[in-house]
Amino acid sequence: MSRRYEYNRKRIGTIACLPQSIYYLTQFGSFLFASWYFTVEHAYESALLGTSQNTINPIDLLIFCEGKSCSFLPKQCIEFDGNSSGRPPTCYYFPIATFKAQYPYLNSYCFLSHKDILSLPKYYTYLMRTDMDVFLTPALLKWTPRFKIVTGMGGYSDKFNQKRLVEMAHRYNLRHQRVHNLGSTWFGDASLLLQVSNLSLYLSKRIYETEFDAKRFPEIATFMNHSPKGKWTEWWRPVSTMYGQELALNHLVDNINNSYIGSRMFDIPSCGSINALQQPHIHTWHMLCEFNKFTFLNAVAKKLKQGQYPLVPPAFEGDRMAACLSVRQYCTYIAWNSLVRHSDWANSLRNF
Repeated sequence: MSRRYEYNRKRIGTIACLPQSIYYLTQFGSFLFASWYFTVEHAYESALLGTSQNTINPIDLLIFCEGKSCSFLPKQCIEFDGNSSGRPPTCYYFPIATFKAQYPYLNSYCFLSHKDILSLPKYYTYLMRTDMDVFLTPALLKWTPRFKIVTGMGGYSDKFNQKRLVEMAHRYNLRHQRVHNLGSTWFGDASLLLQVSNLSLYLSKRIYETEFDAKRFPEIATFMNHSPKGKWTEWWRPVSTMYGQELALNHLVDNINNSYIGSRMFDIPSCGSINALQQPHIHTWHMLCEFNKFTFLNAVAKKLKQGQYPLVPPAFEGDRMAACLSVRQYCTYIAWNSLVRHSDWANSLRNF
């Protein structure tokens, strides 16, 4: 790769929070880490992307790990030391305190508690905030955003919560530019992404704690009578983080519009039949189709937890090219191949 491709100066830091759990460790190692490692190794596939760009984006993993999960990362991950500039793509980890949020989805902002978080814009042009159950592909090596920040597609929006979120923005003295259904994966300018994260965390917590009181807000009484969590999709407490981020993005991102939702680039469903090399970021949604994360994780994590090693189908043992695989084939291959390619890491999980 070094003979044909040069890294540009637009370094990407991919942020994710890793709870202290064998289930999430398996997701990280078999999905996010394994696909990142594949992407770096397969930089030569970027020549097939049909762009005039000769350089490729250096992509780092920035993993904020809880407790002993830091000790069970792949050996290629090293603790962040502030010297990422000039290094080849690297997996860094950041130890953080135990996740304590009453509302567990707030833990997706765990990175904001780390002492080095404000220094990241010194090292990274772009940050990407994502989950553990995702796959990166070599398409990300030459991808450049058109806007200062873009998101994936959300799935929480309906007419009632659209109207209510605009009203809440006015009540909170925030601007709302009427862009809804923004996804949880963000990619953009490093400083702006951290600003949005801070405001999103504050607003998500406020919404979770105060916006589901039917006595105070009679307009939601019908939904709160349905269940203590409200009613999906009209007004649903478990997605308070999605409501909070919608308010934050509309307030902080100038001239945001629906083009900022990269529905064909980020959070692509893992069941897709399109070529994997056309999609930079794939998400394993709750769908009963292949690739199904629950089918994989329930089998693999269960075996590892029992001290056994999963049996890998022979078809997934060798090297493959993303350009020759559909999205669903790519995810299935990366996940199973991780147990061969990174067997030392997977073996260590038997002692978790």
